[in-house]
Formats: sequence, structure tokens, C-alpha cells
Amino acid sequence: ITRYRDPFTPLTIIVPNPYAQKWIQLRIAERNGIFMNVNFRFLNDGLWDLLDYQNPDKEKPTLLDQKDIHLMLYHAITAIGTHDDRFRLIQQYLFERDNSKKSDYDYKIFQLSSRLARYFMEYELYRADMIRSWMKGALSLKSDMESAQCHLYRTLFLQGGYRDNINRKWFTLPQYWDHLSSKPSDRPPRTCIIFGESHLSPFHASMIFELGKYHSLLMYQVNPCSEYWEDITTPGEDRRRRIRIIPKEENEEDVLSLYDENENPLLKLWGKTGRETIKLLGSVEEAGAMEGSCTSQWISSDQKEPASTALGIVQD
Repeated sequence: ITRYRDPFTPLTIIVPNPYAQKWIQLRIAERNGIFMNVNFRFLNDGLWDLLDYQNPDKEKPTLLDQKDIHLMLYHAITAIGTHDDRFRLIQQYLFERDNSKKSDYDYKIFQLSSRLARYFMEYELYRADMIRSWMKGALSLKSDMESAQCHLYRTLFLQGGYRDNINRKWFTLPQYWDHLSSKPSDRPPRTCIIFGESHLSPFHASMIFELGKYHSLLMYQVNPCSEYWEDITTPGEDRRRRIRIIPKEENEEDVLSLYDENENPLLKLWGKTGRETIKLLGSVEEAGAMEGSCTSQWISSDQKEPASTALGIVQD
């Protein structure tokens, strides 16, 4: 850490949870004899701080989280009424055929706005192209359900919408990034360490790649295997595949061929989230290597765990 920092500027370390934070604190103190002047942040907060740092505006935006979107959606849905065909599916869910409110109208609005708030946050992280199309008034799937969600999203975030009526500088992290990415910054670059993130969305991976062109970002990521393993399926994926194939197959040998005895069972249990994160980081590494803005290396411990421990048995 001492190689990458100004002693008068706190170093930012982004961690996935408080347990990783405590482990890093103890290891730094054990190695250096002291621990001080380090800021620990979770992923979204740490990336938000980097955007605030390079934002030339004096008035910084406020973070818009899922609870805030939930409340805005609640008010937007209550204002829909019964005569707007864009929200036909929502009207059928909330109103009787005679346009009177259903007995559980209030509960359904609260439940629906909560669910849609979570979906909108996930769409921004995983389906950015669809969100950009929505803001232009275009649909990706051209279904009634997408149309209703699109118009609700635009009601919230178009210029003059619910968000602007409350605070024009109220952004989610992806919205802040879109707002700021076109603004040049003359601030000196910072160093930030990202440690052990087990779950990255495509948005996070893309943002980290772009920020790495300006700041010095050091990522420490656990990869359980030094060989290519990203085509290994999880037990859940295997089950779904068997359910789809078994009714169609008459030959039992074809069903048994789904099992691959050569696949490592521990890698299969690593999970889809961990596998997809490794894939995203591999894409970032490849793109960075082509531009000369990213280097990577394997770091392995010089100390091997005794065979009597669980980790030692797995390593052997």
C-alpha cells in the first residue's frame, strides 16, 4: 500500500463486506505495525466518491436509491387513473371492470411499486441498452408489459418528471456516470484498491474499465482456478437442463451424457454469480491489454496450508 499513496491523502479500499474490511485492517497492522489513514467503502459508495472527486461542479448530486424510486413509483402509479391505454396491464391489476378500485388496491400499489423499483435498478445495471432505448421512447421487446414499465420509467426520469420536481441532481450511480462521463476533469488521478468483489454487474465492469483510464485502480480478485473454467455449469443449471431434455429423450444414455465426470465439483459449486464476474473481469483485462491501460498478474501465497485443515485438503 505504501507504494501507491500520498501519506497525507487517505487511501480508499473498496471491500465487499465488513469481514473483509476487518481482515485487511488486521493484516496491514500486523505487517506495518500500524493501521491509519485508510477509508473503507462498499462498491457503489466508493465509485460514487470517485465520481464526486472528478466532478467539476460545486453542487454535487445526491444518491437516489431503491427506496426513493419506490416512493416515486408509488405516487406515479396512483396518478395513472383508468383511461390511459399505455398502462392497460396495470389498470387491470388495480381496478375492477367497472373502473372501481379493487379491495386490496393500496396493498397492490405498494407491492407493485416496490417490485418495479428493484427491476428498474437492475435494468440500469444489466440492461443499459434497453434503458437508453426507453429514454428515447423506443421499446426492445414491444410487449404491453414493457410498454407500461417504459412509460413509468420515463414519467420518473425524463426532464420535468417526478425526479426533477424533487431534485434535479438526484441520480442513481449509472445515471451519475452518464451525466458525468462527458465532462472533462482537471483533477489529479487518485489511487483506489478494489478488493475481493465477488459480484460485478456489466455496468460496474464497464465503469471500472473507463475509470481505470484516468485513476489508478488496483483490483485484487479471487479466482479459484488458474485454468479456463468459465464453461462449467452450476448444479442448478444442470438440473434445469435435465428437466428440459429428459421428456424429449427416449434414450437413457443421452440423458446420462449430461454428466461430465471431469468437471470439478468445487468449481461447479462456486456459483453462476462468481463465474460471470470472472468472465466480466476477463473481458476488462482483455480490453485493457489491447489499449495498454491494464496489466494483470497471478498472486499466490508462499505459505501452504497444512493438509490437516479443510483448505489444505482441497489444495492437495
